[in-house]
Amino acid sequence: MEKKNKVLIFVIVILCVLVLGLGGYIAFDKLAGNKQANNNTTTTTQEGTTTTATVDNEEKTKKIDLQDYCINNTDCKKDLGEIEINNKKLKLSIDVTKFNVEGMKGYITLGSKKLDVSKIVDQYAKGSAIEGFEVYKDYLIIYRWGSKAEDMLTTDASSCEMWPYKMFIYNSDLEEVSALQGYSETSGLSSFEIKDGYLYYYELTLVDKEDYRSPTMTYEKIKFSDLVKKDYDKFELISYSSECYDMD
Repeated sequence: MEKKNKVLIFVIVILCVLVLGLGGYIAFDKLAGNKQANNNTTTTTQEGTTTTATVDNEEKTKKIDLQDYCINNTDCKKDLGEIEINNKKLKLSIDVTKFNVEGMKGYITLGSKKLDVSKIVDQYAKGSAIEGFEVYKDYLIIYRWGSKAEDMLTTDASSCEMWPYKMFIYNSDLEEVSALQGYSETSGLSSFEIKDGYLYYYELTLVDKEDYRSPTMTYEKIKFSDLVKKDYDKFELISYSSECYDMD
């Protein structure tokens, strides 16, 4: 009788361990699933980066710096990975000659669509170059450096030393939807910031003083939805950053 009780106790212990183990596994699996659903999932491979959507169709943004893939003054043919636009995963690639130098030619490809880079860069300006990409909502944004020749306010006498850059907004068919120019001491990829449905950027503008108009850097924001509709006048001034000339 005592031996049977020991066997019964042993069986009960084994069953309890199995039940606790199964319960722990189910709880862990559910927690991991919730965590994955509430965060962007990014997978990096030798071919590029794939970014999936966020929970509840929240805005998704991913920046790609071409300097990570291409070397200046060389031909550049690279697959940049897949991006998700309009719930479709599309392959993004670049195939150009003379990357980021005068005379740059070639194409950017998204899925089956191609975009001639001559529509983005100034073929006769060494400072004009494609810097990188960003995916936001259902759009592909291409960032392009400008050149000081484009901006008559930015000269060697300027204390701001800002360079113009431009963002081009394309749909999944690589049709241009809108564009916006800004300024930066660093780059468009770092200075343009899309957050909470707004695009934040620096602008160079003329501010009225007592007896002159002073070129001044301003920090502004605009709703991305207004930008897509080309309602550029709906921007909001956040602050005056600095005057670009010392008038004393």
